[in-house]
Amino acid sequence: MPSNSKILTPQSCRTGGLVCNILLCALLLFITRPSTAYGQATELEDFESYISAAFRKTHTISFSGNDTLLIGVISTIDVGSNGRLVITDRVGNQAILFKGDGTYIAHLDARRCNPEIRFFPTGAKIRPDSQVLVLGTSPWGFFFDGDGQCISAMSIEFAGTGHNKLVLKGADKMIGVYDTGTGQVLRFMDGFGRRTREVELPKSPAPGVDYRFMGGGLVKTTKHLYFATPSSVLTQLDLEGRLIRVFEFENPWFRQIKQDVPDPFDSDFPPLG
Repeated sequence: MPSNSKILTPQSCRTGGLVCNILLCALLLFITRPSTAYGQATELEDFESYISAAFRKTHTISFSGNDTLLIGVISTIDVGSNGRLVITDRVGNQAILFKGDGTYIAHLDARRCNPEIRFFPTGAKIRPDSQVLVLGTSPWGFFFDGDGQCISAMSIEFAGTGHNKLVLKGADKMIGVYDTGTGQVLRFMDGFGRRTREVELPKSPAPGVDYRFMGGGLVKTTKHLYFATPSSVLTQLDLEGRLIRVFEFENPWFRQIKQDVPDPFDSDFPPLG
């Protein structure tokens, strides 16, 4: 992608990202499961109408300020309260920080903190204090200041999770969703990723699907946490992790999962043939 690459984003994303994240969490319930009516034009038209109602183009942001800027793909994007944007690019193996108008600030390079490490960014979050947390393929992460300079590594206790399964709670706390193999837990951590406590999440009706397939995510509002899974379960909790409600529903475009992916190591799993 050349230096004048453009990205379309709702105004709500540019000014803090909260509304955008809520909408994206809702949309995760529509985009992570196989369609049963892919070829039916009327349902596709209805889906397009739904998207049009949920999102509205307000302006265009052009990435600029670096003549050698190349972006292979925007894998993740986060917006800070100051309007700054940080993206990760898995094709180009890079994390890049921009001003709210798309002006280039810096590439976020972890080698300043650890020259020996081969770091592959998988996600990035902007904290309220303008520091940027960049996650990597290894169970680790690094902090950068507002100018894009690496200032410290995460705690060695930190275990990485998906970009869409980690939320920041102020500048000194984080909450992440982690798979255990038999379920999922909500892990509360300090600002450096050190575990303070865990809360077991309600058991999914299709844990095999949730464990094996990408999708879902965690979103924090001022009063609640919302967690969606690929098996179309939306869980509402308070900010301490206490369960409020579990939503299960089916929409017109995608089918509800009726049977979980079997575990071949389960003694009750029928042999092939």
